[in-house]
Amino acid sequence: MATEDGQIEIIAGTDDRTLVPIPCGDRKYMNVLERDFLNCFFTSVLLYVNPLTLLRRLCEKDHVSKECLELVEAKQEKSPFQFSYEILANEVAKRNWVILRIEAQMVSRHFTNDLIGFYKEYTRTKRVQEVVRATVGDRRAIQQYFKFIKKQVHEFTFKNPQADLSVIGARIRQRIELEKNDGRRQNMYDRYIALKAAEIDALTNRTDDIDPYGGAFSDIEEVLDRSSNPGISRVLLYGRKADVLSSLGRQEEGRCMLKEGFTYANATDTCIESVDMVYKSVVFRLSELEKDPSNLLLKEQLLAEASRGLHELNEENEDVKTFWKRLFVLRMIYCHLGIGKRCRIFPNFEISKQSLMEAERLLSLDSLEDLEHRRQMMYGVARARLRELQGDLSSAVETLSRVLEIAKEGKYTEMPMISDYLSCLYQKHQQI
Repeated sequence: MATEDGQIEIIAGTDDRTLVPIPCGDRKYMNVLERDFLNCFFTSVLLYVNPLTLLRRLCEKDHVSKECLELVEAKQEKSPFQFSYEILANEVAKRNWVILRIEAQMVSRHFTNDLIGFYKEYTRTKRVQEVVRATVGDRRAIQQYFKFIKKQVHEFTFKNPQADLSVIGARIRQRIELEKNDGRRQNMYDRYIALKAAEIDALTNRTDDIDPYGGAFSDIEEVLDRSSNPGISRVLLYGRKADVLSSLGRQEEGRCMLKEGFTYANATDTCIESVDMVYKSVVFRLSELEKDPSNLLLKEQLLAEASRGLHELNEENEDVKTFWKRLFVLRMIYCHLGIGKRCRIFPNFEISKQSLMEAERLLSLDSLEDLEHRRQMMYGVARARLRELQGDLSSAVETLSRVLEIAKEGKYTEMPMISDYLSCLYQKHQQI
């Protein structure tokens, strides 16, 4: 996380065993083991303990933000305690010092004893990772560049986006080789990594048959240590690996990649890359829900994670906020209506009246003006599904017919699923 001297912790492995208590000195941040421990403690030992008492106490002492408390309160009735604690662990890890500072903030002596005991047991088998620091500059320019490139992919600006972005990437590499100034070279590596991340996104829009360890993935791995912030570069990399692995049905590998990505994302203040990591987690959960659509807990996990992503957008400008909000809201609507990651309709999925109303409400929040090409398709599927469930099959067929044309134009991976769905709607409509 960021420190007072404008630096950020980056993780480097070491085999040194952790001692208890950890000597903190002037350290005003948590190392990786401490963050992992805190999250594990909150989500296992306290799994069935209502988090609101603790949260309100910490909020009174200004150890967590009011926004964090409000988010948990808003989700309290619908979400399991686990996700409230995940939000809390992330907030505390970013705002406070080491675990020994947290000890004095807890609600009771009994609670503190549980914390210390769990910590001692946890560190018996865990190895601490050494924390070093690297200066972080103003990342607004590269984050704006990342959003711009990603938006161009969604807008269908490139007729063959994956190939076109690959060519642009090769040109950037050529310029890097000719650049003599170290600072400019580092900035160019940042742009190259952002471009390669967008290239991966463009490829996943058209196929699921992707090697998560080759192509643009290996291009990023080759240069990420030369970027201005290798930790943040790893966030972009691991989130995309998780996404691809889920499409390949390799869920366990994908979960490991998510964990790795969040290790680095949680070591920084909120930024677009960390928001992107949360979004990749939401999409990953949607792919899991598609395989187990009756799992209500998984559904609540997804909605809670999406709410966290929306919460983390609070400090961004309106243009950035609108772009990312539309992504999160879309996946929330899909979750409510039983639509999969690739627009496949969940078979025999029970949709409650409450979910139907919430999906309709979410769709009404945004006029969706100037929507990018790919988002027109994705939101069009949601509209068609909602109209089908509301009994307006004629409108659903009309909407989905336009959506299929967009899918064909973009040669998107979702085209077969949309075509199958349209055939089903035609059959239902003819039976009326």
